[in-house]
Order: sequence, then C-alpha cells, then structure tokens
Amino acid sequence: MLLIFDDGLDVFTAMGIWILGALILLKLATQIGTRQSRVMLIYALHTLMCYAFTVFTLPGGVDSATYYQHAVSGPLNWELGTGAVPILGLLPARVFGVSYFGMNLLFAIAGCVGIVLMDQVLRLLAARKSRLVRQLSGVIAFLPSIHFWTASISKDSVMMLATGCLLWYAQAPGKRLPLLGLAILCAVIVRPHIAMMILAGLLLASIVTGNMKLGTKIAVTGIAGGITMALLPFVLTKFGVGAGLGDISTFIEDRQAQDHLGGSSIALSEMSPPMRLFSFLMRPMIYEGGSGIALSAGLENTLLLILVVMLGCQIFLGRRTRRSRQGGTYGGGYDAMGNPVPDPLPGRALVLCYGLIALWLLANTTYNLGLASRQKWMVLPFLMAILIDMAPSTAAVRARLAAAAAAGRRPPA
Repeated sequence: MLLIFDDGLDVFTAMGIWILGALILLKLATQIGTRQSRVMLIYALHTLMCYAFTVFTLPGGVDSATYYQHAVSGPLNWELGTGAVPILGLLPARVFGVSYFGMNLLFAIAGCVGIVLMDQVLRLLAARKSRLVRQLSGVIAFLPSIHFWTASISKDSVMMLATGCLLWYAQAPGKRLPLLGLAILCAVIVRPHIAMMILAGLLLASIVTGNMKLGTKIAVTGIAGGITMALLPFVLTKFGVGAGLGDISTFIEDRQAQDHLGGSSIALSEMSPPMRLFSFLMRPMIYEGGSGIALSAGLENTLLLILVVMLGCQIFLGRRTRRSRQGGTYGGGYDAMGNPVPDPLPGRALVLCYGLIALWLLANTTYNLGLASRQKWMVLPFLMAILIDMAPSTAAVRARLAAAAAAGRRPPA
C-alpha cells in the first residue's frame, strides 16, 4: 500500500511543488489576461481533487499508483503511450524522491494549466453572449470530473494540457504556433492516436478554411499529411488494429463487442450512432446514478446538457445576428461605434474538425462509462467552444448597434 508521505521531508517537497504550481499559474493568469483570484480558486479545487484522488488510490490497483511504482523501481517500457507516463516521473521519483502525493501534485500542475487555458477561451467566447451563457460557461472549469481525472499521474493530466494549448492556439493561429507544437507533442507522448486526430483535424481544416494563403495552406497540408501518414502505421500497430486502414472497422466492431465488461458499460453495438455519441458525452444522467460518484457525474452532465440544449435552441431559432453587420461575435463583427471586433476564434475550423473526428472515433471505441467520463474531456471543450461561438450576441449589444446605426454610425457592410 502506498503512503501519502514517506517521511517529514516529503511534506516540504509537496509544499514546494504546490508553490511552484501557484507561481506558474499566477504568471499564466497575467499572460492570458484573466483574474489571478479566479486562477487560484481553480488551482485550490484542483489541489483538493488531487488530495482526494491520492487518498482514494492509496491501496493501489489503479493506473496512477502503478505509474508511480514503475517510476520509482521499474520496470520501464521506453515507448510512447502508457509506458511514457512513468518515464515522465522518473527524474522526480528517483533523483528527488518525490512521494506519491507530490508526484500527483506535479502532474496536476500540467492539468490545471490546461483547465485555466480552456476556461479563459470559453469565457472570452461567451463575453458578448447572454448572461446565462456567460454564467454557465464559467462553471465548466469547476466541474469535479475535469479536475479529478487530470490531477494525478496519468495520461489525462498531460492531455488536458494539450487540450488547453490547442484551444488557446485556435484563438491566434498565426501567433501561437509553439502552442500547437506543444499540444501535438503532449499527445504524441501519451496518446499517439489523439495526436493523429489533431493532425487529421489540422489537415482537414487547412483544406476547408479560406483564411490561409495558398502557400501556407499547401505547406500546412503537406506537413500535417506527412506526419499523419508517418504516425498511422505506429498507431495501428500500437493498438492492435492491424496493418492497414481496412482493419479499422474490424477494430471498432471488436471494441464495441466488449460492452459486456464492467458494471457501467455501454452497449455501443446496440445503439444508434446519435445515441452512441450522446452516451459518450452526457451519460450517466442524474436518474442513472447508483452511487455517490455516479450521482455527481449525473449532476454535472445535467448541467452540461442544459447548456448544450440552451445553445442549440438559440442557434436553431435563428437568433444569431448576421456575422458582420449586427455585431455577432461569430466571425468578429463590429461594435456600436462601427469599429471592427477581433474574431474570437479564427481557428474554429481546426476546433470543429478535430472535435468531430475525435468524437466519432472515441465514441465508437470507448465501451465503458468510466473511460468515457475521462476521455470526453479531450473532445467536449472543443464542441462547447463551437456552440458558444455560434450563439447569438446579447440583446443589449444589438440594441446599441441599432442606436449607433440610427445616429448615422452604421457599421460597414
């Protein structure tokens, strides 16, 4: 059985790691323009979940405990994916003797950075939306599951960092290329198949978007396509898919056939495609909760469903203003004085393409609700960003634009 601390020195080591994380996040708050108090509140919740996860997994038998034990004493598998996680903790564990809780705190810093970046992107997209949209968008970063699974020695913490970096990159693709590289690198290290999905999304987005110059589009398409084709054989072999693309459908069918495993499994093979996607993102619902953990998951899924339905209704009913003339934030627009408003998500094509590709593939290869509750956070932030981006601007914004037009300050067409 693992211990939270092995000796008194581990307490000070853990405190030092927490302070390091606080300094990193305070600096990040200044860089991205969010309130430091909000970032520290997110970090406090993240730390609490990190402690809860550590206590919950002390008896062992879970991936995080196994990763720590391998980092301390081996064996080590020098490969991408699962084997890479203990290697990431090798230096802290063997050189500095970091305890299990301290190692969880160290990985939690990466996860929390990703959550803060995601939170700021969603809040910036919701800034000119209705009050309810702004409030619900601001709650997403405080949902328990997004913290519980990303505050430990795990692939989820590294992938949360990749998610935040990719979303932040999408807000200024021409200026934040290093963040795209970091997102892809994180995914390659712990989940190469997700890196391939990011590259596929980048490849598809570069083809469909009209915002890139022809030379840039050709370069991005060539690079993304080359890396994707280079990664594809490795990913297929790594996950036992087969030797070629023709084996993918067989692999998906085999994964769906495992729906009988576990008490919380999903019978994917018996579901229609829409229900399969819904189950991956939104189940268990509140009425399906058979335990405290399931009830908590049901409550947060209910909140997410309310936000999705509300955004969907607004978009469907056509209350979104036209892109440039009436000040909707989708695609930029103009303010009440006729000044151009910067596009809040110029990389929306990448966000949408990756989100849809990852949703389809993960929903068809995830057979357990426990896995879905972890893996959906590699997809859901991107879909939420698109829905918030497409939501209508507030009535107050439209009223100010109408007043400005009546006063002769009509925004340019």
